[in-house]
Amino acid sequence: MREEGSKEVEDQGMSMKGTILIVDDNHKNLELISQSFQGTGYQIALADSGSSAIECAKAERFDLFILDVMMPGMNGFELSDILRKDLKLKAPVIFLTARADKEDVLQGFERGGQDYLTKPFDKRELLARVDTQIELFRTKSALEQMNLLLEAKVDERTRELSEANRDLNRANEKLMSLDKAKMDFLGIISHELRTPLNGIKGFASLLKQTNQSKMLDNLINMLIVSVDTLEEFSSLALDITSLRLNKHKLKVTFFPLMPCLIRAVESCRIQAEERDVTVAWDIPQSGLDASGEEAMIQRAVAIVVDNAVKHTARGSRVRIAVRGDEAGLGISIADEGRGFHPSLLEGGMGLFQTGTKHINKNMGLDLPLVRLIVLAHNGTLELANRPEGGAEGIQLPPSRWFSPIRSPGSDL
Repeated sequence: MREEGSKEVEDQGMSMKGTILIVDDNHKNLELISQSFQGTGYQIALADSGSSAIECAKAERFDLFILDVMMPGMNGFELSDILRKDLKLKAPVIFLTARADKEDVLQGFERGGQDYLTKPFDKRELLARVDTQIELFRTKSALEQMNLLLEAKVDERTRELSEANRDLNRANEKLMSLDKAKMDFLGIISHELRTPLNGIKGFASLLKQTNQSKMLDNLINMLIVSVDTLEEFSSLALDITSLRLNKHKLKVTFFPLMPCLIRAVESCRIQAEERDVTVAWDIPQSGLDASGEEAMIQRAVAIVVDNAVKHTARGSRVRIAVRGDEAGLGISIADEGRGFHPSLLEGGMGLFQTGTKHINKNMGLDLPLVRLIVLAHNGTLELANRPEGGAEGIQLPPSRWFSPIRSPGSDL
């Protein structure tokens, strides 16, 4: 039954602190206990037997139970067992009894009680214990609810991450498949191009040797240049793809550096002579050894020198400086051209990036290839412009192994 005195809570405009079911077979005790809660903000329900308490508990949610231990038919311990096990209720239980021996107190806690008061009780102590137990119960319930929410969130995020990981794995597998297809395609294209290109170059050379017409000779030269350009593009594209996909395995050896550099410069000799460009060397007295794939390093240096010769002023000079010690090597290649375009210095060396327009049929692949070769050797390629024009090598820390540096002006 509902305690009438609890209506005062509503009449006085007080907020309801919680609902309490008080169970005692003695009606005077029920009245005495319920009076302790007058004006406290608690809503009180009363039951004079275990069976009526069970009916109340089934019909309404309570925040706390105060149970008399010694009751006929069903005592407080047995009622607590039913509330806990059969009804699955979790609200705290405070036992009231006239017996205060240690065994009874221990039994009360063993049977699911959160607190134990002996009769006669002090009203203030009862209220303090009720406040404490309800606050603990609500805090515990809030924590349990929070844990459930967190567990649900963790499960949700775990599922999302698992799905994202599966998607990522599928994407990686697809990318690997595409990379392989790209390498296979470029390899086939490169191979299939070189065969007819070699035939065309051979026929063009034969025509050039037997031709007597000056006009036709110019056309043959244009054909040879076009074939060389296409062959170079095919080679650059294949090498860049191989290095970007880590498909190229370096054949690392120790080799003398100077012969490698001389061969690289010699490959640009004809173009340098046509532009009246001289190469000046700034090298140490003693020879230096390098570690890496000699052919790749020679190609990287040749590309840089070739660009320097193309874009420096006619009749000027390209300077090659070499510095090294036991910690590493630095190679600086500087020209007297217009310097790098600002967009290249700010944005790096992307594929097909030339700063402005293509000049001399440049395809924007040469310095990106150099950068990939250098990175494959754990080195660094850096670009810089000299204040007086052209480009100049940057002094690198000893840990930087290899750094060919120059400026091709506004065109790469």
